[in-house]
Amino acid sequence: MNTYDYDMISRYVDGEMTAEEKQAFEQQLMQDAELKKEVELYREVSVALQSQLHPDEGEKSLRLTLEDLRQQHFKTSGAKIIQMRRNRWLAVAAAAAIILAVLIWSPWIQPDLYRQFAQIEMSTMAERGTPADSLKQKVVQKFNDKKFEEAIPLFESILAQDSADAYHRYFYAIALLETDQPEKSRTELTLLYNGASIYRYDAAYYMALSYLKQKDRTTCTQWLSRIPEDAEIYSRSERLMKKL
Repeated sequence: MNTYDYDMISRYVDGEMTAEEKQAFEQQLMQDAELKKEVELYREVSVALQSQLHPDEGEKSLRLTLEDLRQQHFKTSGAKIIQMRRNRWLAVAAAAAIILAVLIWSPWIQPDLYRQFAQIEMSTMAERGTPADSLKQKVVQKFNDKKFEEAIPLFESILAQDSADAYHRYFYAIALLETDQPEKSRTELTLLYNGASIYRYDAAYYMALSYLKQKDRTTCTQWLSRIPEDAEIYSRSERLMKKL
């Protein structure tokens, strides 16, 4: 069983890495499926801790306490590498306990499943092994900074030049969903799902999320059920299915 550096995982998810560290870490992610699962799990835990509906002073105090606990389990001040003393699932168990505490102690806080499972970033041109392009570099920056409204016209310019660009169409659909344009997003996702690109089942996953965002769990489940076990997105879709 591998032992992972949880400090690096938390710094990656929290956006605290340098560009060089991020590039090296994402290279490792592409080669290590187990590490990728750890990163996804940390991201889901982190998002769940940040989800809220109606904050008040009592909730703010609790959130500070929970954040201190999260720091204890995923980061250690002054320590560059965190190794699990027994196995890495102790950290997962601790995080799960924190989330359970949020739900039990704070009935006003409910996990936002859409936000929890919709986390995604675009890779840079260098990481994808393609030549640099200023427009494409700019859209990556806007998307990853969550400036989706600013990213949308950039996506449209890229797709106007190459309508067969499945990669940018996929993230364009997500940007539309993030800006509350579900119908337009589903039009793009349908094109991908009915096509032959590698994003077919990723499109099905985000189609499911588009319905989840509108609280339609039945249709969300129907789309998740279309994702086969050999699809790369399957493990993530399966975890969402279990929460519905």
